[in-house]
Amino acid sequence: MFKVIEISGDTLRLDVKDVNRMVTGACCRAGVYVEGVAVLPDKVMLICGDNEQDRVFEYCFTALGRVDTAEIVAELRTRYDSGFRTVGAFALADGVWTLTEKSKTVGE
Repeated sequence: MFKVIEISGDTLRLDVKDVNRMVTGACCRAGVYVEGVAVLPDKVMLICGDNEQDRVFEYCFTALGRVDTAEIVAELRTRYDSGFRTVGAFALADGVWTLTEKSKTVGE
């Protein structure tokens, strides 16, 4: 299955926790996972594909603000060390954002 989830920059900025829950829930219900991120002016599009494994993915958007390359690398490394995989990093009007995922076995 191919699915696209569109999120406006304003929606993301206003309630990132709700957007995280929405993306996680939508992917679980549809049996997909986020394969990539496309960004248009102040809009994020998540490209989703079939989740053929018995895995549940938790998604987390994080605002980094206006940061340099070294700060982005440090943030991505911190998330990696915490068990999250980077799905994408992108710029919106208010600065750099990341989308990470953490997989869990069903029932965890």
